[in-house]
Amino acid sequence: SLEDDDLEASQNLQSHTEYIIRVQRGVSTENSWTVIRRYSDFDMLNNSLLISGLNLPLPPKKLIGNMDREFIAERQKGLQAYLNFLTQHHILSSCELSKSSSTPTIIP
Repeated sequence: SLEDDDLEASQNLQSHTEYIIRVQRGVSTENSWTVIRRYSDFDMLNNSLLISGLNLPLPPKKLIGNMDREFIAERQKGLQAYLNFLTQHHILSSCELSKSSSTPTIIP
């Protein structure tokens, strides 16, 4: 779990934002990595988890104003909390979050 001061940045590209989030499983920094994903990638992961019966706290979608700096900063915090929750969840903690795919995935 990472605190607010451990939040990484986000990259504003021409048509979308990529969120840069550092993930750590447990207390060892050896079990940490950086995730760079669009919100839609997190949304796809969350939809897969919903199908499996897991309802996790993903920040909401926003169609208008989603490139606003304050909104991006708040969403960044929400995505950090979401990934922290994933790495601490009693079922998901025994899975591996894939670091190499184009979307965030969980491997049992």
